[in-house]
Amino acid sequence: MSASKNQVVCFGEALIDMLALPQASTDDARTFAQYAGGGAAPPPPALNARWRMRLMGMDGKVLSKREQKATVKPLSSLQVGNFSDKQLLGSADPKKTYAVFQLLDGDTLLSREVVFFAPAKQLALPTAKIDSQWRADGDGYALTLTSNTLAREVWLSFGDLEVKVSDNAFDLLPGEPLTLHVSSKLPLAQVQSALQVRDLGSTLAGAPPEPPEAAAAK
Repeated sequence: MSASKNQVVCFGEALIDMLALPQASTDDARTFAQYAGGGAAPPPPALNARWRMRLMGMDGKVLSKREQKATVKPLSSLQVGNFSDKQLLGSADPKKTYAVFQLLDGDTLLSREVVFFAPAKQLALPTAKIDSQWRADGDGYALTLTSNTLAREVWLSFGDLEVKVSDNAFDLLPGEPLTLHVSSKLPLAQVQSALQVRDLGSTLAGAPPEPPEAAAAK
């Protein structure tokens, strides 16, 4: 999501979302990071975890990192960060940079949100090379995807086959595998050969250029 508006990064069992709030100008854009405790009954115990923010280039290079412990009681919330774009970016190019906010319990990733600092069409998205690995898993298959660079808004399709995927339209970070469950009664070879993987960078690379007047209006 673009940081042309204020952004709220919420972590929690029932609420893992990023919301855009109206603001007057992009110069004042801020990112708020907070943890919202789960609302299940009975409520879960207090969470003793840590949050981490990494500022990264499109090639996966970590430009800066912040990390801090976070203890949140059930049915409560805690703001753990309030950053202006300038604080997050420093001298980095907003079109070639993004921030990753994570909530971790030890080495276990509880939630993750990715923040962008420019509209999608203005981002210098790389051409991602996405690799896939398959294995049998329950009533279907486990599909593990890895990318050498950021792959934004990855979309999986299987043509007209009867296939269900546990997640779709997600961001794939460089060097961080993501495993999805693919439900299907069809043979693995048939499902595997039908898989098509698209991402926003590849889609935009094949799109016609914007008219000069549209680009000038941004």
